[in-house]
Amino acid sequence: MYEPSLPCRPALPVSFYALVALLVSEQAAKQLIPFEMSGESASRLSLASLVAALLCAGLAVCLMRREAAKSKRGSAAASLPVMGLLLLFAFCLGLFIVSIFLMQGASFTQALKRTPVSRWRLSVVEDSSKTRYGFRCKARATNEVGIEGDIWLSLGQELRYGQVLSVVGRFEQNSNDEWGRTSRSQGVWGTVQAVHILSQERTDTPLSFAIDLRDEALTAIEPQASSARALLAGCVCGYRSPMKELGLETMFSSCGVAHLIAVSGSHIAVVASIVQGCTQRLRLRRGLRLAIVLGCAGMFVLCCGLPLSAVRSWMMACAAATSELIGRRSYALSSVCLVALVMALFDPGAPSQLGFALSVASVVGLCLLSSYLSYVLQVLFSHHSRMTGRVRLPRHVVSLHKELRSALAAALVAQLITLPLVIPAFGKLSVVAPLANVLLALPFTALIGVGSVAVIAVCLMPQAGILLIGCDAVASAILLIVRGLMGLPLVSIAVQASSSFLWAATTLALAAMVIWWPRVDRRALLISASVVCTVLLALFVRWRWFAPARIVVLDVGQGDAVLVQDGPSAILVDTGPKGTIVEALGREHVYHLDAVVLTHLHDDHVGGVGELVGTLPCGRVLVAEGVAGCLPSSLSQVITQLTFADAEELSYKDKLQVGRFSLEVVWPRAPVTGEDNADSVELNARFEGGDGSTLDALLTGDAERDQTAQVLRARDVGDVDFLKVGHHGSSVSVSAEEAAALDPEVSVASAGKDNAYGHPAAECMQILQGVGSSFFCTIDHGDISVEPSSKGPRISFQR
Repeated sequence: MYEPSLPCRPALPVSFYALVALLVSEQAAKQLIPFEMSGESASRLSLASLVAALLCAGLAVCLMRREAAKSKRGSAAASLPVMGLLLLFAFCLGLFIVSIFLMQGASFTQALKRTPVSRWRLSVVEDSSKTRYGFRCKARATNEVGIEGDIWLSLGQELRYGQVLSVVGRFEQNSNDEWGRTSRSQGVWGTVQAVHILSQERTDTPLSFAIDLRDEALTAIEPQASSARALLAGCVCGYRSPMKELGLETMFSSCGVAHLIAVSGSHIAVVASIVQGCTQRLRLRRGLRLAIVLGCAGMFVLCCGLPLSAVRSWMMACAAATSELIGRRSYALSSVCLVALVMALFDPGAPSQLGFALSVASVVGLCLLSSYLSYVLQVLFSHHSRMTGRVRLPRHVVSLHKELRSALAAALVAQLITLPLVIPAFGKLSVVAPLANVLLALPFTALIGVGSVAVIAVCLMPQAGILLIGCDAVASAILLIVRGLMGLPLVSIAVQASSSFLWAATTLALAAMVIWWPRVDRRALLISASVVCTVLLALFVRWRWFAPARIVVLDVGQGDAVLVQDGPSAILVDTGPKGTIVEALGREHVYHLDAVVLTHLHDDHVGGVGELVGTLPCGRVLVAEGVAGCLPSSLSQVITQLTFADAEELSYKDKLQVGRFSLEVVWPRAPVTGEDNADSVELNARFEGGDGSTLDALLTGDAERDQTAQVLRARDVGDVDFLKVGHHGSSVSVSAEEAAALDPEVSVASAGKDNAYGHPAAECMQILQGVGSSFFCTIDHGDISVEPSSKGPRISFQR
């Protein structure tokens, strides 16, 4: 009987434990050291942590020597105290490194605040990305005495890696908010808002040749010409701005293959294979051949703008090549841990960057579990293997079957091991990622190989531009596959879970797997998988087709997003600011939307539209009459990607049916542009259930008392049970007369904690409470759900 063999348990090198200890200590130190700590306090902390680290190291060495002496006399060595001291040493070392890191940041910040920005040399270290107000990139600021540090550079024109500027502008250090704390942990100490560019030139370094080569390649590719060319520029030159503008990054992220367009180990492997193939027939010494291969791969990384994932992969390849030259067997896990350890020691900001963390976690996971998961898949399909074993298949078919199984195993391992990073960062989980990785592995390899050769040829001979036609064909095929996957239902699902819980669960599961390393029984595996799938399917069916009738004011910070749902029907009124809506919908178990209504075009109401692409199937996007022709091109493009259609307009008195909810447009009455609060759509929502339950609600968006007064005068709305307070509960959101006329039992405002506008205003709360309405805000209660009942609205809170 055919039975797949269990692979060997992976050995965990010392560098793995050292890396984990250092990363944990550095991240803990960044959390423990206060944001406002002065340079003097950080100096005292660094001295204390260094003394503690040296003390721990000394004690550990003494204990190790003592245990070594005992072991020679036959006594068992007790290593637990030594391990404890080493872990404490790693923590103190991490604290020391981070305190020095923050001291340097504080010194740099003070120097930049004391001197005009125009006296600093700003070197762009990554390509700029487009924002609503211009472009932003990371730059290294250096003054005449050699003080340097990284800052965000915001200005009105696009910049590429390698450019050097002198600007007139103002510097703002990081504030103590989420963005500021994240920037600080990454080693970016503030933002320079450039007002005027004094000078702009290319970097003058020995490596400028590679940067010039990259610029020539991008000129030849013309990334703005088409989506295929944008994809080629992203994969071969690391230039991803056009992909972001065209929404391609969102598509690849939703399909779980964003790593394929980020220059990393797979790209370097393809380039190295091409160079190695070219040098194979040359009679070169092994050391020289490896040097040529690594040199070309390093040039490729430099041409791509030195992304951290690619730098890590190149350094790992160098470590493996060194092991080969000195006659030692290369071990991938040891190499990646050693390289990541060195990068974390010399750049404490690197571990806080998502690209670095994803890259290291993926490779470590592949080294530990890829062979085991491939074995599990082999057991799962062992019946198919036994059937095909009776028939002699061609060798290439058998090889293809093994390659597909390995690719699927690698995709699953990478997805599972990076869950603690992906879910908190993006709030969603790609369902089609394993399939997408299998389908796209070969086309992407072809694109990188053919594209690299074509770009080099075009740079050397402009007449070789015809070679780019082949690249267009491969890139178009990739985009066709991705768009086909995007057309599937539930490409990705919104998931909400705490980062600490995910890290704890992943760590425990990984440790148990490596320690236990069990042999798999096919029948038990199938039964377990069936039970899990059945439970997940039952939960999905319950929330997809049998959701309770409710109106939920979602907690999206300083913005608006209101869910109206009944059974299989759901619409979303506004999408909140960027970076919040996917997590909010995940909390409420929403898996589809019949429509999205955008009340008006302010960022805190439409910022999340792009994040819905690939996350939830959405039928249509609706705007007020006259707004469709005023949509910004970027928003219009995102809407097309989301619904495969243009935005539709709602007119006065139009009605939307959401299950047993009926939503009627009561404002505006005439065409508007959507640019002002007064243009905001107001909806009167009414619910009538067969059991006598009812609910009458007014959803106001950002409309204020003047607009609501006209709605009341026209008798389009009267006494309501529930009022979604307009304009986040500002002082002009509702008047005493309007509150008395509406007479809501429950009033809810949506606002962000510590917002700069003072929302909700005390005046608004007093007015509504004065007419007997219970007032709630998302700041205090999170998501607020209002359900119809026969005894008035039923309220529930997230917290």
